[in-house]
Amino acid sequence: MWLLLGVLLGVGIYQLILWPGFHLREIVVSGTSVVSRDDVLRRAALDRTKNIWLQNMHAAAARIETIPWVDQAYIHRLLPASVFIDVVERRADACAVARDGTRFTVDATARVLEPGCARIARPIMRLSDIQSAPRAGTFLHSAQLAQLQNDAAALERLDPGTFVTFDLDQFDQLETTMRSRLGVKFGDDGDLPAKVRLLDSILKSSSIRRSGLRTIDLRAPEAPVAVYR
Repeated sequence: MWLLLGVLLGVGIYQLILWPGFHLREIVVSGTSVVSRDDVLRRAALDRTKNIWLQNMHAAAARIETIPWVDQAYIHRLLPASVFIDVVERRADACAVARDGTRFTVDATARVLEPGCARIARPIMRLSDIQSAPRAGTFLHSAQLAQLQNDAAALERLDPGTFVTFDLDQFDQLETTMRSRLGVKFGDDGDLPAKVRLLDSILKSSSIRRSGLRTIDLRAPEAPVAVYR
């Protein structure tokens, strides 16, 4: 009796697994603006001929997260045969320029998002410790990039939208260009708030000639230097 019930239960479960009603019928993708829906579906590689409740959704989400622009992917099943994929995209943080002049877009975690500069990627950061643009999806190990991203974030908080290019001199000290194309040599980045206040004071001073001004050197804040063309 118990053996018969076990066999019948097993047959019932087997038939339920094979029931076409659980075969993938609908996939809804949300959260994408840069990444295409087709790319998400291609990486997910879900099988429309198999029971969705037996497919490995964690593995599918991990495959989606290999798309360079994707930070996280969440997959949810809904009875009887629907799948919802929610994508969290990465945000472009900067356009990086390698030593050979090739450009690539990175996010705040130093992941390479794409070759070239995405339209939304600002500011520009020049790196002498990277020879050429890495493959998209790579996490970049660059001490210079880490320093420049920290400095750029600090300056953005202090004076939003003002500084557009970032570089390090031979002593790893900060040099920038303002939106007005005026160069600023900050030097040591340990006292950026004080130097930004000093820069603002210099630019507002009636005694400084703005015409032809090329660079303001703040490496020695007690004796700033204005360099003209």
